[in-house]
Amino acid sequence: MKVYESSHPTMRDYKKVPQIKIKNSQLSNVGFEIGKEYRVIYQPGKITLILVAKEGSNH
Repeated sequence: MKVYESSHPTMRDYKKVPQIKIKNSQLSNVGFEIGKEYRVIYQPGKITLILVAKEGSNH
């Protein structure tokens, strides 16, 4: 994963913001599944994705 400068400035303050790119093949290789929902936790220098459990789901 690499952090890039956003190609579009934000509308509110016209500053460019960090943007990340993740290779789709890497997501698939480590167990991320299409249609699953993940919660994002931002920490200094770290991003964590946690699978959100759907209540009442048998999957």
